[in-house]
Amino acid sequence: MTEETNGPRRVLASGRLQLRQHKQQTWYVDRGVDQGVTLDDLLDHDFWLHAPVSRMSPYDEIIVFPEDGRWRAHLHVIETDETGLTLDVISFVEFPRVEAMRDAAGIPYRIVSDGPGRGYKVLRNDKISFGGFATRHAAEEFLRNSAPSIAKSA
Repeated sequence: MTEETNGPRRVLASGRLQLRQHKQQTWYVDRGVDQGVTLDDLLDHDFWLHAPVSRMSPYDEIIVFPEDGRWRAHLHVIETDETGLTLDVISFVEFPRVEAMRDAAGIPYRIVSDGPGRGYKVLRNDKISFGGFATRHAAEEFLRNSAPSIAKSA
Protein backbone atom coordinates (compact mmCIF):
# COMPACT_ATOMS: atom_id res chain seq x y z
CA MET A 1 0.00 0.00 0.00
CA THR A 2 1.39 3.39 -0.92
CA GLU A 3 0.56 6.80 0.53
CA GLU A 4 -0.33 9.64 -1.73
CA THR A 5 1.36 12.91 -0.84
CA ASN A 6 -0.05 16.35 -1.35
CA GLY A 7 3.01 18.51 -1.36
CA PRO A 8 6.08 18.60 0.89
CA ARG A 9 6.10 16.78 4.21
CA ARG A 10 5.22 19.06 7.11
CA VAL A 11 7.51 19.24 10.14
CA LEU A 12 7.66 21.39 13.26
CA ALA A 13 10.01 24.34 12.78
CA SER A 14 13.17 24.50 14.85
CA GLY A 15 12.73 26.41 18.10
CA ARG A 16 8.91 26.09 18.21
CA LEU A 17 8.87 23.43 20.92
CA GLN A 18 9.39 25.18 24.27
CA LEU A 19 8.71 24.56 27.93
CA ARG A 20 5.15 25.47 28.79
CA GLN A 21 6.02 27.45 31.92
CA HIS A 22 8.07 29.88 29.81
CA LYS A 23 5.22 30.73 27.42
CA GLN A 24 1.94 30.02 29.17
CA GLN A 25 0.50 30.56 32.65
CA THR A 26 -2.16 28.58 34.44
CA TRP A 27 -4.23 30.66 36.86
CA TYR A 28 -6.29 29.31 39.73
CA VAL A 29 -9.23 31.05 41.39
CA ASP A 30 -8.20 30.97 45.05
CA ARG A 31 -10.92 29.86 47.51
CA GLY A 32 -13.41 29.37 44.70
CA VAL A 33 -16.07 31.65 43.31
CA ASP A 34 -19.28 32.44 45.15
CA GLN A 35 -21.96 29.79 45.30
CA GLY A 36 -24.43 30.34 42.48
CA VAL A 37 -21.86 31.48 39.91
CA THR A 38 -22.41 29.57 36.67
CA LEU A 39 -20.28 28.70 33.67
CA ASP A 40 -22.13 31.41 31.73
CA ASP A 41 -21.04 33.93 34.39
CA LEU A 42 -17.40 32.84 33.98
CA LEU A 43 -17.62 33.30 30.22
CA ASP A 44 -18.98 36.84 30.62
CA HIS A 45 -16.18 39.28 29.71
CA ASP A 46 -17.05 41.68 32.54
CA PHE A 47 -16.96 38.98 35.25
CA TRP A 48 -13.14 39.30 35.18
CA LEU A 49 -13.07 43.10 35.64
CA HIS A 50 -11.10 42.86 38.92
CA ALA A 51 -8.77 40.05 37.79
CA PRO A 52 -5.11 40.85 37.03
CA VAL A 53 -5.86 40.93 33.30
CA SER A 54 -2.78 43.04 32.53
CA ARG A 55 -0.64 40.05 33.61
CA MET A 56 -2.61 37.56 31.52
CA SER A 57 -2.10 36.64 27.88
CA PRO A 58 -3.90 34.74 25.15
CA TYR A 59 -3.37 30.96 25.55
CA ASP A 60 -3.19 31.24 29.35
CA GLU A 61 -5.54 28.94 31.24
CA ILE A 62 -7.75 29.45 34.30
CA ILE A 63 -9.00 26.74 36.65
CA VAL A 64 -12.08 27.58 38.72
CA PHE A 65 -13.92 25.77 41.52
CA PRO A 66 -17.05 27.20 43.16
CA GLU A 67 -17.12 27.52 46.95
CA ASP A 68 -19.28 24.43 47.27
CA GLY A 69 -16.93 22.35 45.10
CA ARG A 70 -19.69 20.95 42.88
CA TRP A 71 -17.86 21.54 39.60
CA ARG A 72 -14.52 22.44 38.02
CA ALA A 73 -14.10 24.71 34.99
CA HIS A 74 -10.90 24.78 32.94
CA LEU A 75 -10.89 27.87 30.74
CA HIS A 76 -8.76 29.08 27.81
CA VAL A 77 -7.91 32.79 27.47
CA ILE A 78 -8.64 33.96 23.94
CA GLU A 79 -8.18 37.69 24.43
CA THR A 80 -7.47 40.19 27.20
CA ASP A 81 -8.13 43.90 27.53
CA GLU A 82 -8.27 46.46 30.35
CA THR A 83 -11.81 45.51 31.36
CA GLY A 84 -11.87 41.73 31.26
CA LEU A 85 -11.24 38.49 29.43
CA THR A 86 -12.65 36.63 26.48
CA LEU A 87 -12.62 32.93 27.29
CA ASP A 88 -13.55 29.55 25.91
CA VAL A 89 -14.11 26.27 27.74
CA ILE A 90 -11.48 23.54 27.78
CA SER A 91 -13.51 21.37 30.14
CA PHE A 92 -16.34 21.58 32.63
CA VAL A 93 -16.81 18.72 35.08
CA GLU A 94 -19.54 18.27 37.67
CA PHE A 95 -18.88 16.22 40.81
CA PRO A 96 -21.96 14.19 41.79
CA ARG A 97 -20.40 12.97 45.05
CA VAL A 98 -20.52 16.53 46.38
CA GLU A 99 -24.26 16.61 45.72
CA ALA A 100 -24.61 13.30 47.57
CA MET A 101 -23.12 14.82 50.73
CA ARG A 102 -26.47 15.90 52.20
CA ASP A 103 -28.08 15.08 55.49
CA ALA A 104 -31.57 13.65 55.93
CA ALA A 105 -33.09 17.14 55.87
CA GLY A 106 -31.43 17.94 52.56
CA ILE A 107 -29.00 20.47 54.05
CA PRO A 108 -25.78 20.53 52.02
CA TYR A 109 -22.34 19.99 53.46
CA ARG A 110 -19.08 21.26 52.02
CA ILE A 111 -15.61 19.89 52.59
CA VAL A 112 -13.01 22.62 52.32
CA SER A 113 -9.29 22.91 52.93
CA ASP A 114 -8.44 24.65 56.18
CA GLY A 115 -5.23 26.01 54.65
CA PRO A 116 -1.78 24.62 53.88
CA GLY A 117 -0.83 21.95 56.42
CA ARG A 118 -4.05 22.43 58.41
CA GLY A 119 -6.16 19.65 56.91
CA TYR A 120 -9.84 19.81 56.00
CA LYS A 121 -13.08 20.91 57.63
CA VAL A 122 -16.75 20.21 57.08
CA LEU A 123 -19.13 23.15 56.76
CA ARG A 124 -22.88 22.88 57.03
CA ASN A 125 -24.68 25.94 55.66
CA ASP A 126 -21.48 27.85 56.48
CA LYS A 127 -22.60 27.95 60.14
CA ILE A 128 -21.50 24.69 61.74
CA SER A 129 -17.91 23.64 61.26
CA PHE A 130 -16.19 20.39 62.09
CA GLY A 131 -12.45 20.58 61.56
CA GLY A 132 -9.17 18.86 62.04
CA PHE A 133 -9.48 16.16 59.38
CA ALA A 134 -6.07 15.16 58.02
CA THR A 135 -7.42 14.20 54.60
CA ARG A 136 -10.46 14.89 52.43
CA HIS A 137 -11.26 11.17 52.66
CA ALA A 138 -11.40 11.38 56.47
CA ALA A 139 -13.88 14.27 56.24
CA GLU A 140 -16.02 12.28 53.76
CA GLU A 141 -16.01 9.29 56.15
CA PHE A 142 -17.10 11.57 58.97
CA LEU A 143 -20.04 12.78 56.87
CA ARG A 144 -21.07 9.27 55.87
CA ASN A 145 -21.05 8.09 59.49
CA SER A 146 -22.24 11.22 61.31
CA ALA A 147 -24.51 13.27 59.03
CA PRO A 148 -27.84 11.92 60.41
CA SER A 149 -26.87 12.60 64.05
CA ILE A 150 -25.54 16.07 63.13
CA ALA A 151 -28.88 16.92 61.48
CA LYS A 152 -30.78 15.99 64.69
CA SER A 153 -28.54 18.19 66.85
CA ALA A 154 -28.69 21.22 64.53
